[in-house]
Amino acid sequence: MSGKLDNRKVAIIGCGFVGSSSAFALMQSGLFSEIALVDVNHEKAEGEALDISHGVPFVGQVKVYATALGEHLSVDGRSVHSFIIGEHGDSEIVAWCSTNISGIPVNRFCEMRGYYDHQESMDRIADEVRNSAYEIIEKKHATYYGIAMSVVRICRAIVMNERSILPVSSIMHGEYGIDGIALSMPAIVGEEGFEVHVPIVLSEEEQKKLVASAEALRKVAKEAGL
Repeated sequence: MSGKLDNRKVAIIGCGFVGSSSAFALMQSGLFSEIALVDVNHEKAEGEALDISHGVPFVGQVKVYATALGEHLSVDGRSVHSFIIGEHGDSEIVAWCSTNISGIPVNRFCEMRGYYDHQESMDRIADEVRNSAYEIIEKKHATYYGIAMSVVRICRAIVMNERSILPVSSIMHGEYGIDGIALSMPAIVGEEGFEVHVPIVLSEEEQKKLVASAEALRKVAKEAGL
């Protein structure tokens, strides 16, 4: 397909912090020719649209990175390939068995960099990732910029039909013994959105944690009447 992105429209439902930040990030991305904001409070939606539109003449490209494992290993975070799977919350799991740095298994790479306390480091990094949202909420009462950039990344994969492998929430159909509930799992994402799950190597312990994450999410959904 050509690089021309005429007549591409995206609608964002809800203009709270997450919705408005996503709209702002998408405006900067240049992926869409139209961005529609929808909110039960029309004045709020209109105000956000006007505010964001004022930045259109100044749009440029900027990248902001922060990946914990890359910092630990003193290596560019873009070279680290790892997935956070399960629910988005306390029971999310770092898929260490599938983690690699430019194809080198994480434990071997750690030893190359002089780190041998693998389990201690993995537990610490997993806790940092899991608790990072709570730290942000404690300091500024909400999280939204990171979510907004995730929205842009997923939209880019769809608009450009990249067929990128991204961890996105999708219904499980028996994979890892889990059925009928949506979890964040690696999947091919293209112009039709979710295409297919991509199987990854999980240890027996990671599989048990994934099932527990699914059950925790199922319990929350049941309590919410969903």
